[in-house]
Amino acid sequence: MTVIAPTIDPQSRTLRVKAALDNAKGLLRPGLFARADLGLTLHENVVLVPSAAVLQRVDGSVVFVLGEGDRAERRLVEVARFRENFVQVASGLEEGERILIRGHADLLNGQAVRVFRAPEGSPEAGGT
Repeated sequence: MTVIAPTIDPQSRTLRVKAALDNAKGLLRPGLFARADLGLTLHENVVLVPSAAVLQRVDGSVVFVLGEGDRAERRLVEVARFRENFVQVASGLEEGERILIRGHADLLNGQAVRVFRAPEGSPEAGGT
């Protein structure tokens, strides 16, 4: 897409988009319009984690949670959806649990870890 309107029409729930498309066969002509379903839905009360936190192992998708005494706790998780750099976890994690997102590929369950806290306002700290 080349341009997306900054607002959605509240009556029709539509927005204008200008797209650059390959039209080598000349099938698209000026004045034509299209409808598209972007698949946007609201999902409440879901757990989202950075996709970097999810490791693929023989027994399934794994996330390491920071447990008591700064020890890695290996969790099998059920992944529901992928969206850009995030994954929706359907089961295996609870809201508010601290997860490991870097340096965890070779961890073992129960292994001690050194915690790095991201600077305030960074994406890793939950900022923008």
